[in-house]
Amino acid sequence: MYNLGEQFKLNMERALAKHANVTAGTKYRFTVLTSRVIRLEYSPSGIFTDAPTELVWYRDLPNAKFKVNESNTSLEIVTDYFKLIYVKEQPFAGNKVNPSANLKVELLGTDRYWYFGHPEVRNLGLPQTTLEGINIKQKGLYSADGIASIDDSNSKIFNEDGTVSIRQNEEIDIYLFMYHKDYEEALKDYYELTGYPALIPR
Repeated sequence: MYNLGEQFKLNMERALAKHANVTAGTKYRFTVLTSRVIRLEYSPSGIFTDAPTELVWYRDLPNAKFKVNESNTSLEIVTDYFKLIYVKEQPFAGNKVNPSANLKVELLGTDRYWYFGHPEVRNLGLPQTTLEGINIKQKGLYSADGIASIDDSNSKIFNEDGTVSIRQNEEIDIYLFMYHKDYEEALKDYYELTGYPALIPR
């Protein structure tokens, strides 16, 4: 663990999402952060991360507008922009024949959808050059499919005393952005979550 100092301590309460935005079971938790951003968590132990992470500091966004339809075995979350369909308590990954069998998120008004393990080959990426001069492409916030995921599963967490530590529990922790071509709104919400100063004023 490394202590960042008093000046870097974060507001731990702001890392907690509003209760009204959360739909959870024993091993899963979905948080509708905005009508276009959802946090997808799956934890075999049933323990989830509420602390701020290296990537996401603040989850206390205003109450989002969404509907939940569920039965004993299935769950559906719908906003004006997306629909999530999930088989309760099942791992997010489906099977080779149907990878979206357990979890599927549809971008409404299009034929696009996302599932855990989606290759996201139309992601516009973040071009970078290594020290050896090799051009590499990492996944970015924008995609020609209108859907982009950010995997926060392995990022370190911030503790109340200002230290940083690795997660103690194995879990899936993904933020799914569904903006179609509205890249400006995607960037605004990204800055809300990460705590970085917004470059585009509201």
